Amino acid sequence: QQQQQQQQQQQQQQPLMRTRRVQNVDEVIKVLLENGFTGRDVAAVFSHTPSLVMMKPRIDSNVDDPLKTVEGLSMFVFKKILSEDLRLRRYDARQVIRSCPNLLTTKGAKNAQQVIALMLSLGVSSYTFYPPTLPILLSRSPAQVFRFVAFLSSTHIRMSFSQIASVRPVPRFSIS
Repeated sequence: QQQQQQQQQQQQQQPLMRTRRVQNVDEVIKVLLENGFTGRDVAAVFSHTPSLVMMKPRIDSNVDDPLKTVEGLSMFVFKKILSEDLRLRRYDARQVIRSCPNLLTTKGAKNAQQVIALMLSLGVSSYTFYPPTLPILLSRSPAQVFRFVAFLSSTHIRMSFSQIASVRPVPRFSIS
């Protein structure tokens, strides 16, 4: 009899849990759309990072780190990093996010910020970042970028920082 009661309770809780998940998905989509994303952007992000749906959608008083919410993370990446720091147009910023959706993870956003800080410290102007190749750079870890810069400036290669700053990644082309 106890097992039957437990099964009934579980069956009653399952629709409630499904409803919460659906509401969470709807709320996450709403937050992304409010922050300037389009349906195409949301689809690209969800196909790469479905765990975004499980994050808390909005910043509230219970959240200690705003980057642990979809709202805080999307504002940080879209508005702070791509729009303010890199001075990308809205269309280009969305294109970068579609090409590199891991930016909308806490780790990806923090790594991107560190990579940009490293490049800016080398003297790279924010205007020189080329949007089609930017996802290649932003998907690298700061340690990889630092090792690459250290290698290029070593005694074997002897590139100056101004020369390193002008190096652009080559975009990947697919032949189809």
